[in-house]
Amino acid sequence: YQRRVHGGPSVPAEAISKMKKKQPKKEELVPEFHDGKYKIDDMVFVNSSFGTYEAKIRKGELRNGQPHYFVHYQGWNAKWDEWQPEEKVLFPATDENRKTVEDQKKQQAEAKSKKSRKQPEPDSEKGQKEKGRASKKRKIEGEDDSIDKSAPKVGKITVKIPNPLKKILITDWEN
Repeated sequence: YQRRVHGGPSVPAEAISKMKKKQPKKEELVPEFHDGKYKIDDMVFVNSSFGTYEAKIRKGELRNGQPHYFVHYQGWNAKWDEWQPEEKVLFPATDENRKTVEDQKKQQAEAKSKKSRKQPEPDSEKGQKEKGRASKKRKIEGEDDSIDKSAPKVGKITVKIPNPLKKILITDWEN
């Protein structure tokens, strides 16, 4: 009994079964790596240059006698996959370790938000700089000491114009 394979010539059934047996299994495609603490396909946490993330080890090799792992960060595009030395691979990705990492990230976020909300003390050097920036900003936005702040804010605007400028404006208006 013979079959056509992909529109080509007829191939005996025995040859087809042999071809199927010759295709390597997934495990054979990825060589085993036994020189480090972790194996291929282990889930781990990696301290990368952009934070601590869960990753899957794709490859491993020795570089200068030190184990290095090619990791894929879970939930990230493959373009972010990278080689990491073993010291950057922190620990296996277990439920307990996931909770620990999440707690650490929450604490860091809280500390960062507290730091950004903290107002500098007015007497400190940083506080003086902030105060100076704020007054410059007010002047740029148009707030000035010559504006009558007691004037009503709805419907009527009162502007104090210095006398020399007033004279110039009047003569210009009349001509």
